[in-house]
Amino acid sequence: MDLEITQKVNTLANELAKKGLAPSSGDAFKMAENILKDEISTKQEGEKTNSIEKYEILLERANRKIGHELESFKGQINSLKEQIGIVSNELAFIREDLKKLKLAKIEAKTEKQEVLVEEKKELPKSGDYNPEDIAIEKIFYSGKKE
Repeated sequence: MDLEITQKVNTLANELAKKGLAPSSGDAFKMAENILKDEISTKQEGEKTNSIEKYEILLERANRKIGHELESFKGQINSLKEQIGIVSNELAFIREDLKKLKLAKIEAKTEKQEVLVEEKKELPKSGDYNPEDIAIEKIFYSGKKE
């Protein structure tokens, strides 16, 4: 009970005991409660409705706050998805460039090997020489010719 209601019940019980309407103080207290029962119940119901309204207001505030936070999280998730998409596109381009570089490197190696093979064919160190290809006079010096 509220302090104000308790004081009213006590004063009414004292008055009932003084006037002689109640044989004892316990009976006076019960009679006073019965008399003020409507006032007590309406005040308690008012407090309950006030507390329920306060609770509903708190719930609404909490729901709005959670809703705003949820929207904020959704926005952050969407921006992260966009960034992931951009990064994955860049990664795909990088992979394509890497494949092109590997192919170019392989082609360069094969061209170098072909050039080396051609050079080897043009300048053999030993092999099919004809006597006309190399003159002995060019290799050995035998003095002045007259």
